[in-house]
Amino acid sequence: GVSTVERIAAAAGAACSLGVAVPCLLTAKKSPNAITEDPAPFPSGSEDPVLAELTAFAEELADSTEAVLLQYFRSEGLRGHRKDLSTIGSDHVEGAERAARAAGGLPRRLAGYPDVVTRADKEAEQVMREMIEARYPSHAIIGEEYGMKGDAAKARWCWILDPIDGTADFVCGTHQWGTMIALCKDGAPTIGVINQPASQDRWVGCRGIPTVHNGAPTRCAPCGSLEAARLSASGSGLGALVEQDWVTCAHALVQETRATTFAGPNAYGWGL
Repeated sequence: GVSTVERIAAAAGAACSLGVAVPCLLTAKKSPNAITEDPAPFPSGSEDPVLAELTAFAEELADSTEAVLLQYFRSEGLRGHRKDLSTIGSDHVEGAERAARAAGGLPRRLAGYPDVVTRADKEAEQVMREMIEARYPSHAIIGEEYGMKGDAAKARWCWILDPIDGTADFVCGTHQWGTMIALCKDGAPTIGVINQPASQDRWVGCRGIPTVHNGAPTRCAPCGSLEAARLSASGSGLGALVEQDWVTCAHALVQETRATTFAGPNAYGWGL
């Protein structure tokens, strides 16, 4: 079915650590939490005119969402609505159930961390989908809000769109959100963009060339030990704060790292 925001974000973070900021297509035959491995060596992105064209188009998609998103961001009357549970991935639901069991049974309203959607999410994704369908009608699409177009498991090219990763942060007016756009070739992450228009931060990755942040090459910080690392941790969204193992681990990480924040991870955190 449709890749959830949690899976998209997890894949993006793993790819960023390899120097390419791309979320991942998860086909029906693959493990739901696995990143598809590159089936064959990719040519250098800078030498492949097709990849160069598609990377430029991915940035056009990011550009197209900015006016829509900034129109709503911190606007008076912006309200988020809870998504129907049928649209939330099994990993999200299972996390809520684990939390309830660990706490000896939580009220339904506290067991999970409801996904939120706004008009901005839907309008921004619609803009991107229309652009893809007009320019590359044979490409498949997996979207957070409008689902799948084409056969994503068999398509040579498949776009993965999350117009706002971190919608709750968007609604609350913080900057821990962003647009995530990926393109997979034969099921392997190939091109990706993480865009935060409010803070004017953009990461672009393509197989074969360095990931760039606002046009400048970037990479993960080299850390030889935890005490040298800066960490953006997550888990509370799935009810993990009521699981003692997670709480113990979180306390240890706070003590052993240089600095730890529990603000993420959403698109902006993956980019950082």
